Amino acid sequence: MFIHAVLLEIKPKQVRAYRRDSAMWARYAARVKGFISCYTLKRDNARNQFMSVYLWKTKAGHLEFMKKYHNWLAQRSRTKAKVLGEYYNFTVMDQFKR
Repeated sequence: MFIHAVLLEIKPKQVRAYRRDSAMWARYAARVKGFISCYTLKRDNARNQFMSVYLWKTKAGHLEFMKKYHNWLAQRSRTKAKVLGEYYNFTVMDQFKR
């Protein structure tokens, strides 16, 4: 499994737009083979910080999404967001389920 995450700073007035944009991004991610799920998270211990997390079966699925849709979706997004740090990419090493 491959996980892509981006940490954002979003002003309170922009949260509604961010949630709408997140849903739009998820709809397009779902069109790409290997998409598992998308999460929109609010950071509990920091003000105005949110994270968008995408889970893919493989890194190749993520790269296909980035190539096909990333720039196009970025132009259509209405949220005024500041990316904090870098984009975070993870490959699952171990997985434990109940």
